[in-house]
Amino acid sequence: ATFKFLNPTLETIFVALSHPISRLQFVMGKFLGLCGVILVNWFGMILALGAIFVTSMGESAAESFSSTMVVALSLVAVQSWVLAAIAIFFSSFSTASLSVMFTLGIYLVGSNISQLRLLSKHVDTVIASQVLYVAATILPNFERFSLGTSVAYGLPVAPQVFGLAVFYG
Repeated sequence: ATFKFLNPTLETIFVALSHPISRLQFVMGKFLGLCGVILVNWFGMILALGAIFVTSMGESAAESFSSTMVVALSLVAVQSWVLAAIAIFFSSFSTASLSVMFTLGIYLVGSNISQLRLLSKHVDTVIASQVLYVAATILPNFERFSLGTSVAYGLPVAPQVFGLAVFYG
């Protein structure tokens, strides 16, 4: 018999409950499935970027895909997987819309960790300074995955930078 529910979450739960799996398997399945979707979208993004380069630059498009660009695109995938883990964490105890907002907030703050650390040094009160510093230490630092300046100027990226960013992710 098929059941029609208005809530898609209930349909997912009933499918999961019909097969005996653990919570860890359920969450890991969601995470790995989301990582697979992100990977497919990442390949689509690379193909679209290549098409843009070819149409705008012609024969010199191959020169634009430097090793720095490849490293930067790889770090975009790692950053997306970290965000997927954060989104699944929030979705385990919150609604979908709140999970999106929390994840977006973490991403925005994590992309400006250096500004948060700078602000912690310039705040007048000691308690606020320590709270900001602890927040900057606990929250994920998405600036580690950003190689915008290196890509824009064609600067080489040390293998240690890439390895540490992947390990951090």
